[in-house]
Amino acid sequence: MLSVLLILPFWGQAQTFFGFQTIGVNTFYFSISWQDRPYLGVGYNFRKFGKTFTDIGAELRFPVDEIYQFDNHQIIAGFYKPFRMKRTFGAIGVHARIDKETIASGSNTHYGLATTFLPSYAYAASLGDGAYNTMALRATYNPILFTQSKDESGSKNWQTLTGHRVQLGGHLDMHLERTFTFSSDGYATHIFGSKTDFEGDESDSWQLEGNFYLGTTYYLRRW
Repeated sequence: MLSVLLILPFWGQAQTFFGFQTIGVNTFYFSISWQDRPYLGVGYNFRKFGKTFTDIGAELRFPVDEIYQFDNHQIIAGFYKPFRMKRTFGAIGVHARIDKETIASGSNTHYGLATTFLPSYAYAASLGDGAYNTMALRATYNPILFTQSKDESGSKNWQTLTGHRVQLGGHLDMHLERTFTFSSDGYATHIFGSKTDFEGDESDSWQLEGNFYLGTTYYLRRW
């Protein structure tokens, strides 16, 4: 199955599962993403300044075709942090990820921890109101630590280390005059070692995915 995911917010930071650079201290955003199917989401990000900075955020996503049912969903929460602020730099993201999905025999809720590494390059880095644009390679390893399976009768069963998700791809963002930001992630996802049903899990195949974000920020501050 082919899926595509990109990111788009207003000048601010919608640091989410994959992360990108900006100056916003508080950011609220909407998201559009495509994995096995399209998702709509909402999230918040807080930037904590220090020697570099740390972006702490959370996002809630629902499948577009089931958005009013509030049953199937994804919750992503964690942090993103660059190792240093240079034109070339590395950054890491660590995020908890919860995926709730309905299957033919009931439902599965997957609890995972995703670690993302982004070797990055800032190709525009104005200290004033100009653009701050970056590009990066990205690699994510997301083991599914626990899965709660629930059958049609309501009986629950827990399993440990029920799968592994790997994502490889690239990242690009463009922040313009503090008012508009375009950011995109494109990557291939592979799920292996599955002990339970996963959406998007098709044997040994790799699936193309990505995100779009649209958001706004207040208390602007250039790092």
